[in-house]
Amino acid sequence: MRALVMAGMVGVGGAATTGVAAAQPRDTPWPSDAEWVAQCRDDPQRSGDGRPVYWSGDARAVHCEVRVVDLPRPSAGTALVVDGRPYGGAAIRGGDGDHVVVHARIQTRAATQAAADAAARAVTVRTGGNRVVADGPPESDRAQWSVLFAIDAPTHLDLEVTTQHGPATIRAVRGTIRVAVLNGPLALDGVAGDVHARSVNGPLTVRLTGARWDGAGLDAETQNGPVALTIPDGYSAALEAGTVTGPQLWARTAAITPPGPGTGRIHATLGRGGAPVRVVTTNGPFAMRQGRP
Repeated sequence: MRALVMAGMVGVGGAATTGVAAAQPRDTPWPSDAEWVAQCRDDPQRSGDGRPVYWSGDARAVHCEVRVVDLPRPSAGTALVVDGRPYGGAAIRGGDGDHVVVHARIQTRAATQAAADAAARAVTVRTGGNRVVADGPPESDRAQWSVLFAIDAPTHLDLEVTTQHGPATIRAVRGTIRVAVLNGPLALDGVAGDVHARSVNGPLTVRLTGARWDGAGLDAETQNGPVALTIPDGYSAALEAGTVTGPQLWARTAAITPPGPGTGRIHATLGRGGAPVRVVTTNGPFAMRQGRP
């Protein structure tokens, strides 16, 4: 394990200190460290993934910091465990590297700059035993904190990701993947393998890629949030999709007959069939569109 750099401590009305940790750019669904720090400084009412943040109490000063840690790749059959609870999130993207680089994006707020800085110093990021987790000071109206883990990882990697009040995004990773989100958005983009993902109260976004599912299958569900599903033209799968009680919008395709009002989810064989792909909601709206492979 090797800590690379600490960067970007910024206060409202103050100036940035050191530069932001440098990382090789990739096709990324989230901001770079430099963009994140600038956004945190200029618009502290938004989190690292652009969502609004509602800080309680008299929290007017902000501290923004990125800590970067380089980890060895977990051994075969061992999952990387990413725990964003209670107030953080995780954004994981697969690439060509053979190790794991964790960008811990820390944001604290307090009534004074000194208190916000002190709260950030009390945040610890632990990365031992193939586990990534943050601890921080007790939450109060005078000081709050959150950590977004933006992680560059090998394409082939087993994952266990949990968030409570933050987002989970996984892109271009193949493996045994388990994701559990309570109150945040969940996004799966170009993933593969044996994937099981659940959200209770957040939106679910799934973008399938390629000609068919690569692996055992996908089981993705949100209980009370909307679903947006993108399927490439000519895709092959055994599809289950839709909602139970919400409105539905379906792309026109010969393989799918949209359900009538009140009939709920559909089961369809796309193309030549194949692995099961399940993307559903219970109490939210559902939308499916077709895109490029």
